[in-house]
Amino acid sequence: MRRLFLGAGLIIFLLLGIGLILFFTAHHPVAKEVETIEEDLLAQEEVETVRNVDYYYGETAVYTADVVRNNGSEEWFFVQDDSVVKKIKKENGLSRADAESMVLDRFDLDNVRSMKPGFEDGQALYEATFEMNNILYFYYMSLEDGEFIKRYSVQKS
Repeated sequence: MRRLFLGAGLIIFLLLGIGLILFFTAHHPVAKEVETIEEDLLAQEEVETVRNVDYYYGETAVYTADVVRNNGSEEWFFVQDDSVVKKIKKENGLSRADAESMVLDRFDLDNVRSMKPGFEDGQALYEATFEMNNILYFYYMSLEDGEFIKRYSVQKS
């Protein structure tokens, strides 16, 4: 009986160890890429500060950087394949808070699980994730004016 418990404990320990290794191995490339993008933007784009970089995976991977330029203006930089593909002054778009408020109002929600900027088909967007009636929704809206782009849902089990 003692051997059974020791064997089960060893198997659980090994599975947890393997799970942690896989998690950090999968997470590391994205974290490294974010760090590289921050460094490149600070060096090349007259950027004073990079506040945050979000990872968005639509048809292709896009990193969205929330930056402050040397002249004090705030902008979104959309980086795809190591190149800035679009820049939008924040004053010409919705803030995350405004976009989240729009989603809360449109669907009569108490909260939004996540709101992240992205870029797909040449358009800057927000991806809102929320739950309603045991269904997980992904709702996409224009970052510039909040116009509906698309949505899809997944039934939670």
